[in-house]
Amino acid sequence: MAQESVLSPSGLTILQLPAELIEQCLRLCSNPTLIHLCRTSHFINELATRALYREISVCSVGALIRCCRTLAARPTTASALRSLSLYYPVSSTGYTQNLYDLIRRALDTAPELVHLRISTPDPRIVTALQFRSAHPELRNFHSQLTLSASLVEFLNQHPTLTSVEVSPFENTRLAKDCLPGIELPALGHFAGNAQILSKLDKKAKPRAAFISWDAMDQHPHLAIETLQSHNLRVLGCRRRGWNTDLFDIVSTSLPHILWLNVANLLAVDTPPTKEYLMAVKSHLTRFKKLQRLGLQCVDTWQMGDIQCVLEEDFQTVRSWGEACSSLQQIILPHSGTMGWYRVIDDLWIPDPRDQRGAAWLYRAVMRHEYPSWNRIVDCMKGRVSLCASTGEAFQQTQWTVRDSEMLVPSSSGIQAQEGSSSAKAWRDGSAHTAFVDL
Repeated sequence: MAQESVLSPSGLTILQLPAELIEQCLRLCSNPTLIHLCRTSHFINELATRALYREISVCSVGALIRCCRTLAARPTTASALRSLSLYYPVSSTGYTQNLYDLIRRALDTAPELVHLRISTPDPRIVTALQFRSAHPELRNFHSQLTLSASLVEFLNQHPTLTSVEVSPFENTRLAKDCLPGIELPALGHFAGNAQILSKLDKKAKPRAAFISWDAMDQHPHLAIETLQSHNLRVLGCRRRGWNTDLFDIVSTSLPHILWLNVANLLAVDTPPTKEYLMAVKSHLTRFKKLQRLGLQCVDTWQMGDIQCVLEEDFQTVRSWGEACSSLQQIILPHSGTMGWYRVIDDLWIPDPRDQRGAAWLYRAVMRHEYPSWNRIVDCMKGRVSLCASTGEAFQQTQWTVRDSEMLVPSSSGIQAQEGSSSAKAWRDGSAHTAFVDL
C-alpha cells in the first residue's frame, strides 16, 4: 500500500525520476522544507543537502565558524556551493588567524563557487583569499575591501571574473607606483573606488562602471581614461563638489555612453547655479548616444531642505534636450527619483507616478500653459490617416492612464476630463503610469 501511494499514473515513483530533475525541484524548496526532506531517505538526503548548501549567507561569527567547519569537513557537500555571502562585525580587539585559516580551508573545498560576497570591512580577511588553487567558475566578487597587493593577487588569480565590487574608499597608505596591475579580461561590471579602476589592464572593457572618489588628491581622468572603450554603456560617478570638471572629462573621453549618473557630494547643499546649468548644457553637445542622464545632490550633513521648482526644471530639461537630441530621460538635482521624459521633439513631461510631477502636469494641461503641446494631436492625426482602421489607430495613439483615462486628444488640443475620477487622481498624484505610443 505504501508503494502504491507514491505511484504516478505512469507507474513511476518519485525516486525513479532522474536525479537531475529531482535536484531542480529541490532548488525551489525553502530551507525548512529541505531540512525535513533530508530525513526521508539516504538518496533524498544527498540531493536535499546539495540544494541546502547551494547558496549560503552567514551574518555572525558563530554562524561563520560552524558553516566553515562543516564545509571543510565535508568536501562532497562543499562541492555543491555556488554562492557564499559573509558578514560579521569587526571586533575592536581583532580575531585570531585561526578564523581566517578556517575560512580559507572552507573555500578551498568549494571549487564550483560562482558568487562570493564579503560584506565586512575587515582588512585581514584578504588572507583567507589566498587559495591553494583558483576557482575556475568564479564570476562575481563583491566586497568592502580596499586595494592591497594581496587583493590584486586574488583578482589576477581569477581572470574569469565578470563582475567586481570593492570598497568606495581608496587606500591612501599605498604608494601609487608600487601597486601591480589588475588583469581581468572578462570584466563586464565594476563598482568601487577609482584607485582600483585606474590599475585595470587595458584588456578589460567593462560595459558598466560605478566609480567613487573619496580621497582628495585623486584625479578623475586617470580612472576615466581606463574606460575609453566603445564597450562602455553605463557610467555612474560619486564625488565631492558639483563635478563640472568630471562632466567635461566624461563627455570628452566617453561620448558614446548610453546612461550617465553623477552624484554630487556637497558639504553645504545649494541650488544649482546658472553657470552650472549652462556648463552641463555645453558638455551635453559632445554625447552621441546618451539616452538617460541623472544628476543628484547628496547633502553630506543633511542640513539643507532644497526643493525643486518644476517650472524652472521644465525649462532646463528642454534646454538640455535641445543640446543632446538622443536624451530620453533626465533626473535633475534635488528632484529625488522623479525623472523627466521626452515625449516628442522638445516636449518633456515629469513622471506622472510622482505626486509632484502629476500635480504639475495636471495644472499645465488644465491651464493650457503650453500651446505647443497641441503638436501631439497633430502627430496623432498623421498616424490615424496612415491606418485603414481609424478607430484602431486612434486607440493606439491616445494618451492613456492605466485603469482610467484622464487625457484625451481633441481638435483644440489635449483636454482633461475635469469631472472624472482620474482627474482627481492626477491632482492628488496617485495616477499610475502615463504613456504615449507614437
